[in-house]
Amino acid sequence: MSSLVIRTPEPSDVAGLADLLVQAWNKAYRGLIPDTVLDDPHAWSRRHRMWSIMLAEADPERRIALAERSGKIVGVGVSQPSEEDPKIRSLSILYVLANEYGTGTGQVLFDAVIYPDEPSDLWVAEPNPRAQAFYRKNGFVDGKTRTSEHWGIKEKQMMRLATASS
Repeated sequence: MSSLVIRTPEPSDVAGLADLLVQAWNKAYRGLIPDTVLDDPHAWSRRHRMWSIMLAEADPERRIALAERSGKIVGVGVSQPSEEDPKIRSLSILYVLANEYGTGTGQVLFDAVIYPDEPSDLWVAEPNPRAQAFYRKNGFVDGKTRTSEHWGIKEKQMMRLATASS
């Protein structure tokens, strides 16, 4: 397998990031969220617009790491301060392509956007045991639950205290 490159995305990566999210969502969420969401013909253009805006905003508090293998985007991670408590780092995006499962790409991306010395949280689909196992391996524990406004599925908040001294 070729070397993995982790870097900050650039505006020229927007289309590849949109492709990645559409593919990753189809793999991770098929059967969990309505097919109409995954099969929406506008899904790619929505993701393209989202990444265009995110990369154009110079938010110094947001961390974005892109994983690339053989020139192809294979994963992405994003974190920022929590809206509820700015002392907590929130993981909002962590996706890799299915062929990257088990390669360590997700872990490298996670480590690039969430540091061990900072308390963190995230929301994960409750019926997604693979993701939950990954987060538990990284020291997260279960928190409160809610029903997603957009998809109508249960989501679980997972939290982690700092795991290393600063």
